[in-house]
Amino acid sequence: MASNNQRRVVEHILDEYEFADAFETVHAREPCLDSLALKKPEPTFLERAREDIGTRNPLYVGDKEKDIVAAQRAGMDVAFMRRDHNRTRSLETTPTHSVTDLDEVVGLATESVPPT
Repeated sequence: MASNNQRRVVEHILDEYEFADAFETVHAREPCLDSLALKKPEPTFLERAREDIGTRNPLYVGDKEKDIVAAQRAGMDVAFMRRDHNRTRSLETTPTHSVTDLDEVVGLATESVPPT
């Protein structure tokens, strides 16, 4: 996971909703001014997450235009999540995929996994 929120906020939410085990790695801002320069659309957190999980072809999911830009800067495919707050938003940057729910993301992820 890569978030512009502070790490302690992200960890609290993951613990509160019992999602902490669902993510192999979490990258978010530290509570200092220097961390503001690392916020998306800078690709820093995405690149660190990719290194942690050791994949060459990750799929990043985001719901803001800066998520698309960050993923593209990191050389990643990106699924733009169309939710109620952004369903009709026009984008200046074209995502790799546009999805409306997490089931579609799972479908994209399973399509890209080569058979064993």
